[in-house]
Amino acid sequence: MNYPDGQYRALTADTNNYGNLGIANDGKTLVAIQSKLRFSLSIAPANDPDQLHTVPLATQLPLWRWNWMPDGRLIVPQSGSLKAVAANGEETTLYSDPKHIPDQAARVRRRAIHCVPSGGGSGGTSANLWRMDPNGQTSRNN
Repeated sequence: MNYPDGQYRALTADTNNYGNLGIANDGKTLVAIQSKLRFSLSIAPANDPDQLHTVPLATQLPLWRWNWMPDGRLIVPQSGSLKAVAANGEETTLYSDPKHIPDQAARVRRRAIHCVPSGGGSGGTSANLWRMDPNGQTSRNN
């Protein structure tokens, strides 16, 4: 903010978090702590956890409640989509809808996946249960 007229001016347009802001006594230097969250996913054989390796994901955005698919891939709600992810990092988007962002997934039956997209839209929120076949076909239950 300029002094004395009080006009605001943006310092940055990035999406990181900044905290503990401060300004030097001379008013010419700003300081802040920048924090970035980076998410990764690693797997290992149950009988040899020391063989842990990271699954290379396309993005390091937040991971929510993931689960296993019947074919051994992971089902990962991330960055507004529901993805099937193989151990080698190969990703297939099963579901993507900016109005109903999936934040958790569970394999309830052998061939069905249930996900809970939260509804956005016009200021309201809701939770919905969707049934999805492994091929991505969905049916919605409120």
